Amino acid sequence: MKTGIAFYPFGRFDEKNCYIKSTKKILAEKHRLSAYAHGISAIGAVRRNRYLFLNWFEYYLTLTDKLILLLARVMQREIIWTFHDALPHEDETKKAERNLYFMCRISTSIILLSRASKTELARIAKNRSDVLKKTVYIPHINYCEDYLPGKGAIERTADSPFTFLYFGNIRPYKNLELLIRTFRSFNGTNAYLIIAGSPMNAQYAKKIKSLCGDDPQIHLDFRYIPDKEVFDYMQRADVVVLPHDKRSGMNSGAMIAAFSCRKPVIISDIAMARDYADKEYVYQYHYHSAKDHGAKLSEAMHNAYSAGRDKNLALGEAAYRDVQLYNSKDIVREKLQGILL
Repeated sequence: MKTGIAFYPFGRFDEKNCYIKSTKKILAEKHRLSAYAHGISAIGAVRRNRYLFLNWFEYYLTLTDKLILLLARVMQREIIWTFHDALPHEDETKKAERNLYFMCRISTSIILLSRASKTELARIAKNRSDVLKKTVYIPHINYCEDYLPGKGAIERTADSPFTFLYFGNIRPYKNLELLIRTFRSFNGTNAYLIIAGSPMNAQYAKKIKSLCGDDPQIHLDFRYIPDKEVFDYMQRADVVVLPHDKRSGMNSGAMIAAFSCRKPVIISDIAMARDYADKEYVYQYHYHSAKDHGAKLSEAMHNAYSAGRDKNLALGEAAYRDVQLYNSKDIVREKLQGILL
């Protein structure tokens, strides 16, 4: 009989999150999966399952949730928590910090998706040795099997503009306003910017459109890009640009998606990017404050632009080889099985 795992989130969210979908698929090979949720209904899931596998649960953590997780520990359930973010995005309150600290203490295992994120965990956990001993590094699974070539690739020629692509959810912490301003002051004479993804709401979409104005060198595609279209969509670009806010951003599924589609990336030095500090296919930049972020981003974009199309194609191939080798489903499966004894 398969051991039970109560998984969060469970439902519509995982249909649009390739990381969650892939993780659930691996766990379901040897375990029985069911939904875990916020609120009093979670007691039933605690009773029926040996493991609770939680992602982003701290975002909406209530007193009831905390009491049920304490009950789970009393009942000797295993609480596996994936440490995705240094702070919940767009929430830098003391409550958010306390929720993270609670998850650090209550969890029996803490999954790190990047080695460098252990430094952030140590800060949140106040360097408690009992917390740091619970961590296990499991690389972010690649999307090579999810994002495959289709029939929609656009043929590019030598005259095609050098194209930067932002790909992912369109939310304030992604720093799209900064990216747009930086690109519009960019002095590349044959450069183009694509912003593709689903906005958090209509009001924010309107703000982004307003910043772009009628610039013919910026193309907006405000929709969720289905898995079957992602690879071909990525082929429109020379490099993927991800100017994430370091205060909350720590890992980037979009970066792994770019590698899985043979694309180099421009990215701020969030924890996951620091794991690739020696890799030429990551145009990593460091900024000290919001004030100088634009200048550092601009410098990285110019470096990628100056490298040219052929160089970036070669870098994308190197990224693809590495992500196949070090972020494979087999490696993730083996490491997850080490937790699920």
